[in-house]
Amino acid sequence: MKTVEVISLDEAFEKATQSQKAAAEKYRLSEKTRAHIGRPGSKTREEKPASDFLIPDQKKYPVKIRGKYSQKLLMAAFRRAISQNRRDIANKAARIMKREFGKEIGKEKKEE
Repeated sequence: MKTVEVISLDEAFEKATQSQKAAAEKYRLSEKTRAHIGRPGSKTREEKPASDFLIPDQKKYPVKIRGKYSQKLLMAAFRRAISQNRRDIANKAARIMKREFGKEIGKEKKEE
């Protein structure tokens, strides 16, 4: 059986290569954005329109800021959905990213 080492996100970031760090920073949410979207169940989040979320009735997976789609929030929603084994939500985020920004996420790059 294979043994897996569990480390914190900070440790993982320290062990990452420069290119991995650059890719992670590109989609990292700022403290300002985190404060703007709030936590699930918070007053901040409850005040936001349901249309800003991928699961509107539960106000989960925020993807819009001030009514406009955010690439960073779509990527964060995609990653969280994958980590929680929610393929339906991940696919929805990927479709919106492609439609709104012309970028594909979640697909293996083909070698040429």
